[in-house]
Amino acid sequence: GQHSLVGGGYRAVQDVPPYILTAGDPLEYKGLNSIGLRRRGFSPDVIRQLRRCYKILYRSRLNTSQALDRIHEELESTPEIENVIAFIKKSERGLIG
Repeated sequence: GQHSLVGGGYRAVQDVPPYILTAGDPLEYKGLNSIGLRRRGFSPDVIRQLRRCYKILYRSRLNTSQALDRIHEELESTPEIENVIAFIKKSERGLIG
């Protein structure tokens, strides 16, 4: 995905969502690429919303459909959040863990 960062030497066999850091074997979510986002001019509010979005997706113990429903309910619709949602819905290989 856009603005994501995959740790060196790792291969992605599943889709990597936008705006995140990944590493490990198998590749897994390690957090938001907040430094990269700040360097690219994303506002602190957008970064905060994206952090909440991925906390719901990866830390809430909900399945993907339930997490998407909660993201729609709890977060303001921004272009970045909509980008994450669209990426997840289009994923054919599944998301990294």
